Amino acid sequence: MGVWSNGPIRVGLGWGPKMSHGSTATISITMSHCSDEIFAIKSTELSRSEFLQKEQKILLTLNSPYVVGYKGYDVTRENNKDMFNLMMEYMPGETLTDEIRKQGGRLNEQLIGYYTKKIVQGLDYLHSKGMLHYDIKGHNILVCKIGAKIADACRSG
Repeated sequence: MGVWSNGPIRVGLGWGPKMSHGSTATISITMSHCSDEIFAIKSTELSRSEFLQKEQKILLTLNSPYVVGYKGYDVTRENNKDMFNLMMEYMPGETLTDEIRKQGGRLNEQLIGYYTKKIVQGLDYLHSKGMLHYDIKGHNILVCKIGAKIADACRSG
């Protein structure tokens, strides 16, 4: 299957550096050897992947420029462990919290307005799908030159 499938991804992927490590998964950068597409990948042991599998089912129903996009999933065997890997759109920026910290604790009003508009559009989209995001915070907003996107849609319901 190709990297844009809703099912397992069965293409060559090269794992890159870890971006972060949360309570439920490790987030790394990965690249498809077939398309040179870069993804963010959330990985956890298959036996403890219920949370990621729930997130995968939620992301499968979403398609918005204001919510981090779903690309597919894969199950791999690494270090004698089965791993569930959730492929997500890679945002080449940082969290809103990191951006605020980098700017000395303040953002200019124009940037605040720009990010706020994108976040509200994302929340409006989630609400139109009958979903609420229960964990909106700076760490769950990813920002880059092209805008802001809501992450961790798994916290929706």
